[in-house]
Amino acid sequence: MGDFHGRCKGGRGPRVRGGGAGAGGAGHTLLVDVGPVRQSHREWQRHLRHRPGVLARSDHLSLPVGRAGGHQAGAAARAPGRSALAGRDGGIGIGTFHVLWNITVLINGVGISTVLQCNSPVFVTVFAWLLWREPLTWRKWAAIALAGIGTILIARPGALTGVQLTALGLSTALAASLAYSGITLFTKKLAGNYEPWTILVYAFGFAALALLPFQIGRPLPGPISPTAAGAFLALVLITTIMGYRTYTSGLRRIQASVASIVATSEVPMASLLGYVFLAERMDGWQIVGAGLVVSGVILLSLNGRRPRLKVR
Repeated sequence: MGDFHGRCKGGRGPRVRGGGAGAGGAGHTLLVDVGPVRQSHREWQRHLRHRPGVLARSDHLSLPVGRAGGHQAGAAARAPGRSALAGRDGGIGIGTFHVLWNITVLINGVGISTVLQCNSPVFVTVFAWLLWREPLTWRKWAAIALAGIGTILIARPGALTGVQLTALGLSTALAASLAYSGITLFTKKLAGNYEPWTILVYAFGFAALALLPFQIGRPLPGPISPTAAGAFLALVLITTIMGYRTYTSGLRRIQASVASIVATSEVPMASLLGYVFLAERMDGWQIVGAGLVVSGVILLSLNGRRPRLKVR
């Protein structure tokens, strides 16, 4: 940086903050405040091109240049088109899932739809192995089996008696499960390059665009009571936004297949909350099913070695 300091005399040079093991280290990152520097944008960019691992920050704008912290900023700079495409597909996948989920609930009912939704971890595990070579371990398959059996015991509609599953209902439910799997896969793809809040904004933005055509020509909802408005606000802020944000943060640290299997704990948690807050009773088989799902999650957590695969 000495040659650049020489061109910025009089105390007007950029303020440089360094971190890491040393210059050229794998985790070394420089933050350069370019606000006080009065020179052309082209000269500044030409200087940064010869400084891998530099992040140029001007006021509220951060621009990744070269490699920073290993591969995250570098991957974002090298392949913005691929990441943007994954973001669009992931966002549309969220909207598509909600459309398919509502349709399958209307056709099959909540119980059957929830049971068939447990196919999602299978899809994620297989595709994660095909795309990123995530290992197919016996722990994962055992956890998937436990989660699937537990979900059936919890969500069974009348012990599955008298239920007729049509070809249309089965196809719609499996399509919803596949779309739900896409959310995890696309989010995992983006989690290595972007912050969780950035992913959330783009994903939900494109999801809103995907759902917009279904609202054309439909009347707006009527007057909403304060209680309903408060519940809707909690649904949006707590369960949807914070839930997706937390899930995205988890995908930065664990494999997509593991995250998808652990997410099946949503079913027993919903049953427990329904019992506590809505006075919904759980029978013996539902309690056993909840225990099986939790056992699958515990089985995964007992795996001491959790390799963090780099998603390309």
